[in-house]
Amino acid sequence: MSLPPNFWTKTSLSDCLIWRGAQNSKGYGCFAVNGVSHLVHRLAWEDIHGPIPEGMTIDHLCRVRNCVNLDHLELVTIAENNRRKKVAGGLHVGGQCIEGHDITDLTAYRHPRGHIECRICRSEKRRAARLARAG
Repeated sequence: MSLPPNFWTKTSLSDCLIWRGAQNSKGYGCFAVNGVSHLVHRLAWEDIHGPIPEGMTIDHLCRVRNCVNLDHLELVTIAENNRRKKVAGGLHVGGQCIEGHDITDLTAYRHPRGHIECRICRSEKRRAARLARAG
């Protein structure tokens, strides 16, 4: 499939290639091709690599749902994608949190429910909540 020329004009470059066009309610970028809405990370993948095989999906390694940087996308089974979601909870050791803190074995708080949180951000949020309660 060849994408329309205006597809890539709806992005901006940071470490990720951020989609600045329409997004669905879950934060994934959307783009209409021939009147049909598609997820942009899937369109970007298929534009370079061809159709996504049945039973496979595209995983955002960066955990940024509106990223279309092909270096941040990986073709995986649906089961693997679901496993990564459960384990990572949006973060993974070796990555960064939304505030840019490196997630290492020392800075990763492993929540009892199985997901990972940034210890630095978690501490800051808890401190702010205590201060707000104290007045």
